[in-house]
Amino acid sequence: MARDEPYEWVEVETFIAPPGPYSSKIRVRPVSGGKYPPTTAVECSRSMRDKHPVGTRFRIECKLTDKEGGTPFLYSHSNWKYEVISPS
Repeated sequence: MARDEPYEWVEVETFIAPPGPYSSKIRVRPVSGGKYPPTTAVECSRSMRDKHPVGTRFRIECKLTDKEGGTPFLYSHSNWKYEVISPS
């Protein structure tokens, strides 16, 4: 599906977040060795995180943004399709 702005496919994985100000215990980060460091925050589908075991790798269509005026993060709409690369 074509997007209005430049989106790209990025490989990400789920992980258990350390205690902190997160809305979910299961978080998503870019995989090590990719274009973005694993410290980059990712906003994406919560159902994707809930339907697969922690440690699963996915390809998501996303873009780097700072739409909320803070630290840049990767954004993928929660309704967009994703590809499971490897289960945990």
